[in-house]
Amino acid sequence: MKPSDKINATTYRCFISYRHADNHDAGRRWATWLHQRLEKYPVPPSLVGTANLRGQPVPRSIFPVFRDEEELPADADLSTPILRALDHSLGMIVICSPRARASRFVDDEVRLFKRASRGERILGMIIAGTPDTAGLGDDNSFPRAYLHQTTQAGEVLAEPEIPLNLVDLRTHDGQEGWTDANHHREALEAAGTEDVEASVEVDGFTSHLEEQFLMLVAHVLEVPAAKLAEHHHRHQAELRRARRRSLLLWGGGATLLALAAWQGIRISMEQGDAADVAAKAAEAQSQATLERKTQRDAEEVRTRRVQAETDYAQAVAQQSLPSYSLAFVEAKFRSAAELGHAAAQVALGQRLLGQTGGDAEAIRWFTEAAKQAYPPAMEAMGVAYRDGRGVEKDQGQAERWLRQAAETNLGSAQFELGRLLSQGGNATEARRWLETAAQGGHPGAQFELGRILLGSASGPETTAGQRWLKAAAEQGLAPAQRELGRALARGQGMDADILQALRWLLAAEGKGDQEAAKELARIFKDEATIPKSRAEALQWHLARATTGNAISQNLVGLAYRDGLDVPVDLNKASDFLEKSAAAGFADAQYNLGELFAKGLSRQHRPTDAFKFKEMAARQGHLQSMHDVAELYFKGFNAPITDPQAAEWARQAGFGMAGGEPAGMEWLTKAAEAGHARSGLELGQRLLVKFEKSKDATVSAQAQHWLTKTAEQGNAEAQRALGLFLYPTDKPAALGWIRKAAEQGETLGQFTLGIALRDGNGLKPNRIEAIHWLGLAAEKGQAEAEVALATLLLDSTTASEQTKGATWLRKAAEQGFAPAQNQLGEILLTGTGVKPDPKEAYQWLLIAAANPAELSREQRNSQSSRLSAAAGRLTPPQRLEAQQAATLFTPLAPSR
Repeated sequence: MKPSDKINATTYRCFISYRHADNHDAGRRWATWLHQRLEKYPVPPSLVGTANLRGQPVPRSIFPVFRDEEELPADADLSTPILRALDHSLGMIVICSPRARASRFVDDEVRLFKRASRGERILGMIIAGTPDTAGLGDDNSFPRAYLHQTTQAGEVLAEPEIPLNLVDLRTHDGQEGWTDANHHREALEAAGTEDVEASVEVDGFTSHLEEQFLMLVAHVLEVPAAKLAEHHHRHQAELRRARRRSLLLWGGGATLLALAAWQGIRISMEQGDAADVAAKAAEAQSQATLERKTQRDAEEVRTRRVQAETDYAQAVAQQSLPSYSLAFVEAKFRSAAELGHAAAQVALGQRLLGQTGGDAEAIRWFTEAAKQAYPPAMEAMGVAYRDGRGVEKDQGQAERWLRQAAETNLGSAQFELGRLLSQGGNATEARRWLETAAQGGHPGAQFELGRILLGSASGPETTAGQRWLKAAAEQGLAPAQRELGRALARGQGMDADILQALRWLLAAEGKGDQEAAKELARIFKDEATIPKSRAEALQWHLARATTGNAISQNLVGLAYRDGLDVPVDLNKASDFLEKSAAAGFADAQYNLGELFAKGLSRQHRPTDAFKFKEMAARQGHLQSMHDVAELYFKGFNAPITDPQAAEWARQAGFGMAGGEPAGMEWLTKAAEAGHARSGLELGQRLLVKFEKSKDATVSAQAQHWLTKTAEQGNAEAQRALGLFLYPTDKPAALGWIRKAAEQGETLGQFTLGIALRDGNGLKPNRIEAIHWLGLAAEKGQAEAEVALATLLLDSTTASEQTKGATWLRKAAEQGFAPAQNQLGEILLTGTGVKPDPKEAYQWLLIAAANPAELSREQRNSQSSRLSAAAGRLTPPQRLEAQQAATLFTPLAPSR
């Protein structure tokens, strides 16, 4: 039969798509290895015939499997046979590597297989490179068609499609693995690895390879991986027992004669001897039973371990994707935790913190993992005792747990222990632990140590501080990038270098660091500080932008957008930003999205802002994650008249049901990554949800996110957390509100001023109340202006009353109805002002137009106040006042 005829008559269990270069090297013939292993795999008999996930019976074998070199070695034209094979294959495995990514044939095979909506039947087998779902980088493992949606015609769309089915056959350090253990061992030995260490490495990878192969088989058979593992290990145990039985029977006649002779001797023994023999036989039988039970227990333990590892791996893999299900991840972590998986127990505990009743359950899981001497669990216990989460605060217990974890060389625990000791006044030991963690590569420790050393007057220590700060910045820690950029911009502790300063500050700003954004604004606007450097920086970046440097293209685009040392040119801004965005630079994708969102681009579709910001969000750009969430929440709020634009908006999810869950998911991811604005908004949205549902779980989640964000130093979150806690814990609430006020947060200053005025939770203090209300009033906060005015008007001092009247007028002119009504009242009585019944009548009329904004007391007294004012005016005066009230236009708040 010709190969092409064979394809016409065959349904393939699986189609292997690969680059032939991935099948050449000895010990790494991946396609051959996979093909042979799949076709020779003995499907466990207990699984055969049972229903798989599609309700189809599980076959007896995985045969045949299609691989082009195997099936069509002599065919000169492979296009038609391969198309037939694709149409007749139930599933596909793509061998993923940078080499495969560069292959047009692999891309075409994946694209054509997807055209019949079979994308969920494709599994990616990563053997080399970096699995980047954003589709960027020369070392990326994934073919383009694998990462994008495909039409039924086989056309690859721009919309990404997150791969859900993956196995990773790389080594623990991300290098290409081996299909042959001997070649693997030889390579290690050639690299100078000791024999024992090489054996451990090879054995470990071989075990990993077998576990991942079972996941491949599970995908092809379409059965759960845990179910296959259970049947597989049970079948292997039965095969081992059968082999042992065969060996016993093989002993032959000599063994049987010996047994018969021994039996004859025993028959002639005395009765007592016979009883002794019977006892020994019973003991032997009991021992055999015990051995069988032990073996079953061992098999059960292995099955549980495989199940736990599978669940944990699935949760971690899912969590690493830009779009993932929070419920799925938590369920998988819980499943693995219940099977005793220490890492899963810690991961689940961390997720439970902040939920209703979650702190106590989290401590239970941390404790279980700590019993296994798992260092991250010890660290989690230490942090819990330090912060009083799920347990009473106990600094002694915190230090004990953190020290245990730190002594295992866990960098994060060393960092936390250093911080704890520093807060406790033990600076010497604290620095020793921070140095240990920093030398081990912990970015937080490097940052803290860098700050400590830069504050030293010693030259060598200042140099070391610069080195540690740069090390933390290079690891992507936003505060370190910000501080390094600030130091370089200002020449603090190091030589000024504006170009390097821009690099680090922009990196920190891209992670949502607001202080970095403020420093950038200072650099670009403060011409007195760097009148020449900025222009020089622009020319330097312009030269690099023309050579294709994405970072410089982004900076030049911003310069043309904002008119920084060049005339504003939005066309050029779009050009440079589009080039940088096309190169995959997340900052440029975000900035281009902003350009579209503000309508500053030459041509844009209604969804372009969403599209580019989502691209950046999928790369972890925190501000983009936040903005994508906001777009989901708001829906598309501009009128859409163009039918094509309406279809784009529909595809993007604008105004569609389900936008809020997607928004909450993006907001949660950004908050989990440390984006303060997202954490604040997530907490606020959960509070709104709590007000509607009165669900205690939602309340606890809101408090968790507000607390986390407040601890990051976000003033709005500090004020919001304070207001949330105020009804139940006034001291703690006012502590947070004061922190917000001290940072200049207007509502925090107003709230603190009111609390000091009324003595609610604090001792009344008129002077301090005037101070805080004054700070808020100076920013144009109308409620603060009225509260300050009322305090001053109640004074017996004429100068204070005059100041009070001035503040009241400012609030009234802003359009604040209570202030307008109160100003009318004092103009009648002459408190702090010269009596003027005509202007009083005018302000009372203006306030009367907005009765809903007035207090009940003001509404009740308004009629009598208006009558009193009108009674002191002539008809022409009343008419003039009415006309002035009609023409009143509020002023913007003065600052």
